[in-house]
Amino acid sequence: MQSPLFGRPHGSSEATVVRIALPVPIDSLFDYQVPEELAEHAQPGHRALVAFSGRRLTGLIVEAGRTHERSLAPIDRVIDAEPVVSPDMIELLSRAAHDLLCPIGFALNHALPPGASPRVAHQLTLTERGRRALDDDLTQGSIRSSLQALADGPLTPATLARRLTGAAPPVRTLIGDGLVARVEVETGPAVREARERVVLLAPGLDVDATCTGPLARAPKQADLLRRVASEGELPTRLITGPQPTAGALLRTLERRGFVEFRERVAPRNVLGAAVARDEELVLTPEQAAALAVIETSTVARQPDSFLLHGVTGSGKTEVYLRAVASALASGRRALVLVPEITLTHQIVARLRARFGDKLAVLHSGLRPGERLEQW
Repeated sequence: MQSPLFGRPHGSSEATVVRIALPVPIDSLFDYQVPEELAEHAQPGHRALVAFSGRRLTGLIVEAGRTHERSLAPIDRVIDAEPVVSPDMIELLSRAAHDLLCPIGFALNHALPPGASPRVAHQLTLTERGRRALDDDLTQGSIRSSLQALADGPLTPATLARRLTGAAPPVRTLIGDGLVARVEVETGPAVREARERVVLLAPGLDVDATCTGPLARAPKQADLLRRVASEGELPTRLITGPQPTAGALLRTLERRGFVEFRERVAPRNVLGAAVARDEELVLTPEQAAALAVIETSTVARQPDSFLLHGVTGSGKTEVYLRAVASALASGRRALVLVPEITLTHQIVARLRARFGDKLAVLHSGLRPGERLEQW
């Protein structure tokens, strides 16, 4: 995947160039120039928005280097401040794409949750001529209705058609008359992490002095302020849910400068109800012997495979749990695969009982937003 553009000595006349994998059926990386203001984050593992064949696509930066070539198209922007795909994952998926005869852009695109990248849609917008025609009342009927619908901002052709009560004029007619133009509008990802609104004390606030001073005659506000102080960042739903009128109190406290509101990521619970922690069992000689072989391979970082054979109830899962614990203790990670989705709840319960909630779960039963949060 190396390019002759890269590897030359740095010089004042050189430009930063990146090679990007795009989700298109072409087994190639594509070179783009990086504007100086974007160079800091235009690194491998970051996503970038670029123009490609008359449209804008989100791709993954695979390589970065320097070149004297300055005729390349520039990237529009870098989406991520931190890498979203590790170098090891890029290398692994690149090898897999080669072995499976899969375009590299498709392979690397599957390292990201579906719907997590910004979307760019073709929409219709008023031109200057179209706005003058609307302001000067120079059009009638469905054409005027179309211009009025677009007066507040761009719309997709489908949205425009839905907003018109009668038959919509052909888009090509509006464009041909110079009243409307096609534009590309970035609408953001289709899938987002769940967020919640929280309330917290204003910086530097003395709660006791405030409650005995300005809020001395507002006991409800003072009580609410003390609760916020004791909780730190408190989700507003925990306040306004049991007591809907508390919303007005919170707004009053904010207006008086005693609290402020923020939003934070609030992943949805896909793990189920809390599970009590368990204790490690005493291994049988057969379990201990099997675990010893696995741990030896783990410590030595050997890519070995083992088949753990035993009847139901013989303690195979305990050996799995001990092997996971061994990997975690050495600063590594563990991936547990379950043969069918119906067994997910059972194995997740065992893992949480042993390791707590510091685990992620991915399966086809999750909603797109839940998949993004777990990823």
